[in-house]
Amino acid sequence: MDYMQEISLKMTNYWNQLILNLPNYLAAIIVFVLGFILSRQVYKLSYQLINRYSKDLLVANFLAKSIRIIFLLLILILSLNLAGWGDVAKNLFAAAGLSAVVLGFAFKDIGENFISGVMLSFDRPFDLDDTIMVGDIFGKVKLMELRYTKLKPLMVEMSIFPIVTLSKKPFITTLKITIIVLIL
Repeated sequence: MDYMQEISLKMTNYWNQLILNLPNYLAAIIVFVLGFILSRQVYKLSYQLINRYSKDLLVANFLAKSIRIIFLLLILILSLNLAGWGDVAKNLFAAAGLSAVVLGFAFKDIGENFISGVMLSFDRPFDLDDTIMVGDIFGKVKLMELRYTKLKPLMVEMSIFPIVTLSKKPFITTLKITIIVLIL
């Protein structure tokens, strides 16, 4: 058998395999697309449920996004298994786990900031419009995100602090005092 006939035979085998596996590939694509579309509804539903019980928009948004990402990863695993690429899925997620560790060390400050934001969003030592003192800056909290907090100092322009600053430096919050006056 010469070289050209061998290549022709291999190509014929590849095409036959492709045609035999085509229904599996189409099913995997359909499951992935439907799962992606459904993930938006999973996000909305989980956001509504969490928001109903927590009343904290920051926590509800974070948890709903996390649920959506986990749902999408499960759909991806299911799709790859349907396509007959289960080993590829295992290797892909093993590599992703190892990459996450390497990137975690490379972007330590960003990860530290994100984790501090998550911790502060659950602990919630201050709320919007609270007056706090961070270091030597004293002002009102105007916006809280997972990565940063905007603080409007009382005497100067708006300051934006990385969340990690608020988790590492001590800060002071002022008490909200409500005075009720009864007129008799």
